[in-house]
Amino acid sequence: MIFLAVWIRRSNVMMGASWILTRFSGKGGVLSKNIIIVFAIIGAIAFIAYFFEGIGKFCAAILPWDLSFKNQILTIILAIQTRPNCQNFIFTLLLPTVFRWDV
Repeated sequence: MIFLAVWIRRSNVMMGASWILTRFSGKGGVLSKNIIIVFAIIGAIAFIAYFFEGIGKFCAAILPWDLSFKNQILTIILAIQTRPNCQNFIFTLLLPTVFRWDV
């Protein structure tokens, strides 16, 4: 993609997948664009998963918390108890802001 940067910038498209349609027309261009999009999505998901794997190993080595079964149960109970408060936050603050309701 680095070598295509000048061509992409000059063709007034936002992404390399869109540039493919300016370079190649027809069914082959559309299929190539779709392959690029699928590869980009799979790559992004893989990078995010690898990030969480690495941060989990880092936290396990650095942080002094014991992640035993008791702590997992406590975390689940805490999440169940705080859920109504999160719903209250969503209904009173976020929804009126998104839909511009007068509260």
